[in-house]
Amino acid sequence: MQQQAERAPEQTVLLLFRKDLRLDDNPALLAALQAAKHVVPVFIWSPEEEGQFQPGRCSRWWLKQSLAALSAQLAALGSRLIIRRGQACVEALLQLVRETGAAAVFFNHLFDPISLVRDHDMKQQLTEAGAVCRSYNADLLYEPWTVLDSNGEPFTTFMSFWQQLQAMPQQPPVPWPPPAALPAVDPDLHSDNLDVLPFFASREQEQATGQLSSKWSPGCEGGAARMEEFIQQQLQHFSHRKANVDRCVCSRLSPWIRVGSISMRRIYHRVLTKQAEWAAAAAAAGGGGGGDDHASSCRDFMQQLAYREYSRYLSFHFPFMHERPLLSHLRCVPWNLDQHAFKAWKMGMTGYPLIDAAMKQLWSTGWMHNRLRVVCGVFAVKYLLLPWQWGLKHYWDQLLDADLESDALGWQYVSGCMVDAPPFGQLMDIPAEAASFDPDGEFVRRWLPVLARLPTQHVHAPWTAPQEVLDAADMELGFNYPFPIVTQEDAAARLASAAAVIEASLQQLDQQQEQQAPPLQQQQQLVSRQPYRPSTEPVQSYSRAHHTAAAAAAEHMRQQHSNVKLDSPPHQQPGIGAAGDGEAFGAGAAPAGAADTAAEVQLSGIQAAAAAAAGPGALGQQQQDGLWQQQALQNDVHLRQRQQQHRHQQLQQRLWHQQQRQHRPSSHKRRRQGSQEQHHRGGGPGLAGDGQQQQQQEWEQQQRQQAWMSQLFGQ
Repeated sequence: MQQQAERAPEQTVLLLFRKDLRLDDNPALLAALQAAKHVVPVFIWSPEEEGQFQPGRCSRWWLKQSLAALSAQLAALGSRLIIRRGQACVEALLQLVRETGAAAVFFNHLFDPISLVRDHDMKQQLTEAGAVCRSYNADLLYEPWTVLDSNGEPFTTFMSFWQQLQAMPQQPPVPWPPPAALPAVDPDLHSDNLDVLPFFASREQEQATGQLSSKWSPGCEGGAARMEEFIQQQLQHFSHRKANVDRCVCSRLSPWIRVGSISMRRIYHRVLTKQAEWAAAAAAAGGGGGGDDHASSCRDFMQQLAYREYSRYLSFHFPFMHERPLLSHLRCVPWNLDQHAFKAWKMGMTGYPLIDAAMKQLWSTGWMHNRLRVVCGVFAVKYLLLPWQWGLKHYWDQLLDADLESDALGWQYVSGCMVDAPPFGQLMDIPAEAASFDPDGEFVRRWLPVLARLPTQHVHAPWTAPQEVLDAADMELGFNYPFPIVTQEDAAARLASAAAVIEASLQQLDQQQEQQAPPLQQQQQLVSRQPYRPSTEPVQSYSRAHHTAAAAAAEHMRQQHSNVKLDSPPHQQPGIGAAGDGEAFGAGAAPAGAADTAAEVQLSGIQAAAAAAAGPGALGQQQQDGLWQQQALQNDVHLRQRQQQHRHQQLQQRLWHQQQRQHRPSSHKRRRQGSQEQHHRGGGPGLAGDGQQQQQQEWEQQQRQQAWMSQLFGQ
């Protein structure tokens, strides 16, 4: 045992960086330095593992710049980052284990369902190859299995979750500083060149990100500078101006948080420190100085950070939320699968200025205000009846801070798929919301210059402006700015029709369940976790087995980490085998030769969790599959019928709008010319012009409309 303890510091550990690209407050890095003498920092670029959620254009650029900054930091401390390209992360790690002779692999947790399954398989394969795996929490203030209700169940509303966070008996740990130095890495160990590595899908995709470098500064230094700027200048106004999009006081820290360049614990404790400074200054001033406003701003900002915690909390406990509604009865929504409307929404050509300005900002900067994300999502889902999964995928492809858990939470919320979300049938008044978020119209004028000369009372609804106001602003609806793609009345009618279909489908489903109801005990087990834990069904690109494996991996992680203490740093380890699997902050030493036993326990644990997911009284697999197929077939029939009806209604609405537009004057210039001709003929301003001239104007207006539609939809 003494010889083994002496040899332990000479062992090599691979430190896998993923969404924790920093050296400060990195539990896996500190544990690796305590466990072994040689630490090899590794990053594996394997986007194919993400399936349909591979990084988008902007997030690829941000990741590449953040890796360059991390590599420079490691080089300054005497180490270097080993970058490898692989189809699968575990294959590249196994190759590095063979090349370096590493005895362990350390990394930090990820809580999305894709990573849960991948990390479990990675731990199993590395353990079978003789390498020990350790994982730690570097992403959340509190791990998901530590925040439960009195019955040991996860919370299903944000306010209850937020109240429990505030009542936690322990504060999140204080962030640790970066190490003063790092061990050198073997210079003969091969690493791919970051500049040569194919980070982008095409050269055009890489060139499209050229303007981002003038707006953002990725890396830990840029994140720290942005955090200090926000706390010193904007945090004090956060509670009053957080909803304004014209004078944004948002932190804009989400891109740095997403790749882990700055930790949540550091932001949390920095805000608490600033709040204490303000409170002390207010007490010294005799109760003045805006202490209450400052405390309210800090509390509101903390609540925004809690939404990110909540997204990972739900993704861990309910790993299907990125693909199907959390409320099961909303799976039968008769979506309007209109690619033309979807393209108009993406391009910012909907005719609603706030929506169009926000989408153009997204294209240009890769970022949007949180309120704008909600409003644009509501418009896509409830005005256009587009599937929320389409919007989720578009945000994922375009946002710098594209985050699967947070984006899924936002789209579930705007679609009414959560218990505490607005009902699906409730329609938001977009122009009224625009006037609230952008009262002076500055944001709209900044991103839509064509509307710059419109008065403020009409800038958010140009279709309500009189013709003389449009003429003075040099605007022609349907020519240099589109008509609304859908009116609020039509959107409300379609949404009510869709809500009626949902209600009818729900009633029919209830009748079928009553006819084919299992025994009472089995029925209670099947719906015990409703609406968040229905039986897993195969949807889109992920299979039934994937969701079951994700749930089982999450349950296994919860069991492994249920006794972890969050308020103590990792203790000094005598060897790599000293810490239990995934213990973020250390525990007792494991007995010698326990690696094989740990692998068997881990394998049996995940099998037991998967078996427990079905429940002892659950229906048989064949009966469950038959019920799902029957329900899916009925929902599909309803979906197709409603799609045909909506397409027919949409065609009639377009024809009606086209007929109405043909009778409107095409521009103020042609009207002026018609007035002059009437004056020469002796006609008054209220008399109709020549019939042939009116037909000519209508024909020209129709040609303009067809040209604009062809340009918009590429036909």
